[in-house]
Amino acid sequence: MLSQINQAQALQTLGKYRRAQRQLEQINQDLAVLSNNLLKARGLRSLGLTLQVVGDLERSQQVLSQSLAIAKQVNSTTDIGETLLRLGNTARAREDFKAALEFYQQASAIGDAHTELEALLASLNQKKKRR
Repeated sequence: MLSQINQAQALQTLGKYRRAQRQLEQINQDLAVLSNNLLKARGLRSLGLTLQVVGDLERSQQVLSQSLAIAKQVNSTTDIGETLLRLGNTARAREDFKAALEFYQQASAIGDAHTELEALLASLNQKKKRR
């Protein structure tokens, strides 16, 4: 299943978002029956990102929220930070700037060694929003 998620992420990189979305939808149906784990959190995050890019912002936020809950459950600070950043970007795309700022602040507060990049990106997004 990890290889399928990697394939879908490669499709995203190539700009083939609709195809990646279909593949991730199928993967997440398969993951739904499994217990919550890091693979499930990352699959949901990939789907949430794809949904954001194709403009389904409400569903993106729902899926990313599920990913965040699982990342918190398995206590993966890296995945929590990345997902908070994606939630901030989705909120910003929805023009909910207050929520976006809150997500970015939460992401930047996670700033341990594993999430240094996410903290930097969150900080940059905060500054971009203030302008």
